Amino acid sequence: MVIHLAGGAKGDDLAAGHLVSAALTTDVRHLILISVIGADIMPINYFRAKLAAEEAVKTSGVPYTIIRVAQVQRARALNTWTVPVRLPGAAGRAYRRGDNLAGQPVQRRGETWKEYLESVFPQDVND
Repeated sequence: MVIHLAGGAKGDDLAAGHLVSAALTTDVRHLILISVIGADIMPINYFRAKLAAEEAVKTSGVPYTIIRVAQVQRARALNTWTVPVRLPGAAGRAYRRGDNLAGQPVQRRGETWKEYLESVFPQDVND
């Protein structure tokens, strides 16, 4: 089993392609890819690269699991300021519609991300 956790603002699709190529030359029996919610609908290059990484894994011929996750805004109590900014264009409309958020149907298994964070950082998680 190989878990692909790497990713950044650019190149996740290329990295996944390299991972798939390497997996095909070995006896990897399962690939796991961490992706993001909205990879298939958000009009932003980062999300498009995530979707391309998903496609590379899906078409590899290796059994796979793709997990789409979202970031947890209140995971840590930090002294930060939030300034509301209205994004223009297609990306702004997609964020305002909530295309980057988990909707129905959502498959949940085990504890929630918040429950996990509370068990690891009980003093830092805000409600």
